[in-house]
Amino acid sequence: MEKAERYKEFLSQLILEEGVWVLVDNDDWVVLASDDPNYKYSIFLWNKMEKAEKGANNFISGLPEKIEINEFLKEVLPQFINEQIEIGIYVNESQSIFISAKDFRDNLLYEIANKKDEKKTDVNYKGYVEENILTNDKKSNGSLNFYHLLERIDDRYFNNLFYADKNKRYSSFIKIICRDEIIYTIKQGSLFAFISEESDYYLPVWPEKEFAEKSLTGKWENYEIVSFNFSEWCSIILDYLKVTGYSVAVFPNNESYIAVKPEKLCIEMDEELEFYE
Repeated sequence: MEKAERYKEFLSQLILEEGVWVLVDNDDWVVLASDDPNYKYSIFLWNKMEKAEKGANNFISGLPEKIEINEFLKEVLPQFINEQIEIGIYVNESQSIFISAKDFRDNLLYEIANKKDEKKTDVNYKGYVEENILTNDKKSNGSLNFYHLLERIDDRYFNNLFYADKNKRYSSFIKIICRDEIIYTIKQGSLFAFISEESDYYLPVWPEKEFAEKSLTGKWENYEIVSFNFSEWCSIILDYLKVTGYSVAVFPNNESYIAVKPEKLCIEMDEELEFYE
């Protein structure tokens, strides 16, 4: 089994168990010095108690302790991120998977959202996210009939996210707009940019202004960037898209975009906003 498959399987089991196991010693987490210079420490996680016990017996001292998934997401992972602790997942005696706490959090939230979607019986909530190829001939424009549409970031962060895969771009979009409460799109005069796929139309949106600027190429070269505040986005734009049957092109990066129905975005934004309450 490839590492990527093992990692996905680990996340799925963690969600099923509704928690994760760590090793503790004298009421402290058992951590190891990281081999990666970007991190101070590594902490190993297990998705079953018996695996944690085996890990304690084989190569790390300590006793297994379960952390409930909500506590892990809201309290523990933010601490790992702040303290520069990377996540280690034990595969076998000769192989482990290491990942940043931030990426692990994003991947876990993405898998949780997928699991919730799988449980939905309403067919209207199926098939709302897909990755489509973006070519210049698909770039067009159109009118949105509503009124009052109302700092540079570092290069490493920009490139890592702008050219990330669809899962990371999508989850990051949800998190950033819920945190910053602003969404960016582009228009030319009174006409907003759209991406057309046969008879379907998608409004392109980005979580930060710099990403939108990077996308001003081809037919969009002379477009201007405009923003919606969170209230406008939730109460006007998304409602308008639902009524008209338009969808959203999340985070285009000049190569692809994530096609999402506005109903899907509303669900995942609501779930993300629960972490800010």
